[in-house]
Amino acid sequence: MTTKNNYSLSSWKAQFLDPKTESSYRHETVQTARYYHTYAFILVALYFFLYSTFDFFTLNINNISLPLFAIESSLIFLGLIFSVVSRYNPIFISSGWPITLIEILGFISFFFSLLLHSGRWIPPSEINFIFMVISVYLFLPNLFSLTVLTAIPASLIFAIITLGYSRLSFPNLFMIGLPLLSINLLGALSARTKNIQKRNDWANLVSQKKVHTQLLQEISIRRQLEERLRQIARLDALSGLNNRNAFLDFANMEFQRARRYADPLSLMILDVDFFKRINDNYGHATGDEVIKKIGQLLSHAIRNIDIAGRLGGEEFVILLPHAPIEAAYEVAERLRLAFRDLHIETHKGPLFLTVSIGIAQCLQKDIGIEATLSRADKALYLAKESGRNQAIAASTDEAE
Repeated sequence: MTTKNNYSLSSWKAQFLDPKTESSYRHETVQTARYYHTYAFILVALYFFLYSTFDFFTLNINNISLPLFAIESSLIFLGLIFSVVSRYNPIFISSGWPITLIEILGFISFFFSLLLHSGRWIPPSEINFIFMVISVYLFLPNLFSLTVLTAIPASLIFAIITLGYSRLSFPNLFMIGLPLLSINLLGALSARTKNIQKRNDWANLVSQKKVHTQLLQEISIRRQLEERLRQIARLDALSGLNNRNAFLDFANMEFQRARRYADPLSLMILDVDFFKRINDNYGHATGDEVIKKIGQLLSHAIRNIDIAGRLGGEEFVILLPHAPIEAAYEVAERLRLAFRDLHIETHKGPLFLTVSIGIAQCLQKDIGIEATLSRADKALYLAKESGRNQAIAASTDEAE
């Protein structure tokens, strides 16, 4: 679990103290900065191309100037290479060393150029150097520690070269040292602030994402619980089928659909024969087991589009969309035979079941599904009166 301590920052390095957090920061942010690095390296290559062109026309090519041209050519080449690398493999740049290498070689070439241009200090040299230091601090995004360790030694070397090869009065020396000191102080403060601010922004963003993810997870869990509660509220606890209210809701919707499209719709009511005797002779626990077995049988025996429910007690109901009464009767017979083959083990031996079934088809005169249920119930009563263990279909005569 991530805590606030993982986002603690080093005041000197301007980096996360936790190595894993720092690694995650570099990996995630380097993707967004790759285009910036790409164009920055291209501009570096262009800058040193112009700089080397200037040196080419102002210096004679000899054994002394050849190292300078070699370094400047390397800078141009590396700038172009790193621009491609940062575009397609930006994680390589995130270590900071490729940028630092460019900066170090840039300063070395500048110092070579400064020494070869007659070995004396001229104002444009300081301006150019200050521009390079500003670029190191602000233009080329790098790790703060590497930035400071590059810019400050380079500034000291520049100061030593200036003092060693120039005869300047104290005011002039002061005018050289003050800008160097100022630009390093301001640049270091700006680079440090920028690095810390970027990491704080990233940490806040990560924290917000985690909170947002947790909220989404909690919402998802809450919705699943609510859906589960709704399902539980609509299911019969023993049989696992729809309870009476849930079945009537589904049946009424299916009734409206069938009426709208003139589609046949049938239903059947099943009643376990002599269920009271089961409770009396085997106990209510066995009676509950019978209800469970019936629920399992009906769930596996019906189609996906059929709707099964428990009306109460030992009465079950099945709604059959797209089924005329003839097809419903065939289904009822299959179920009756399946019940006959079903047996339940009890302490008194196997218990065999039979069911009586009443079938009815929705008619044009039916105002709602209750009318169809009423006819199916009458057919069920007739099946029981006629000896049980049989299926009887109600008449489909509209004139009745």
